[in-house]
Amino acid sequence: LVLEFDLLFFAFGNLGTVIQAWLVMFVYTLFVPYYTLVFWGSLYHTFPSKLGLSLGTGLILSSIQTCVLGLYPIYVVVDNQLPPASRFIVILEQIRFLMKSYSYIRETAPVVMKDTPKEGESPTLPTFSSYLYFLFCPTLIYRESYPRNTHIRWKYVGSTLGMILGCLFYGYFILVRLCVPVFRPETKQPFTTRTMVLAVFHSILPGIMLLLLCFFAF
Repeated sequence: LVLEFDLLFFAFGNLGTVIQAWLVMFVYTLFVPYYTLVFWGSLYHTFPSKLGLSLGTGLILSSIQTCVLGLYPIYVVVDNQLPPASRFIVILEQIRFLMKSYSYIRETAPVVMKDTPKEGESPTLPTFSSYLYFLFCPTLIYRESYPRNTHIRWKYVGSTLGMILGCLFYGYFILVRLCVPVFRPETKQPFTTRTMVLAVFHSILPGIMLLLLCFFAF
């Protein structure tokens, strides 16, 4: 049995553009929200107009967020006509970075507002390392620290990565061998309602298997 990977290469095509877009979004999310909050938090308790400072900082940050994490990924996807899997990566990472940056600001700003520093002391602000860890931690609620093991279980990481790759290739096999041929008949018969119904019913079981694989892999 020979399995060709043309469809897989097509779906994940133009990865250079995907990596470039991801780096732009990652670098922006890593530095801009963090240092914006540091700037706002360091001035909040001493600034004459706290409301004006908060509104000004919020409006500027929202405008930049809209451009970098809102419009830029969509422009990259549409302008470069990325294939399905590649554009899926860009859009999912766009949503993830938006939710991460929002959670960081939403959870940290009230703490800074309530924690009034003593005279001569600097306000308590979150550390850069904790924010960096949060960007890769599988959670959407920002905390300064999370329950962690004393060491990295590399065997578990390797086995999990292997299962994800296995699910990817098995799903590709199901798609190419059981789904695509059904919707690409080799005969030149006219397309009818009967043909569509038969194709849908023939794809139900492979579709269920693909959904189970996606659920297991994610």
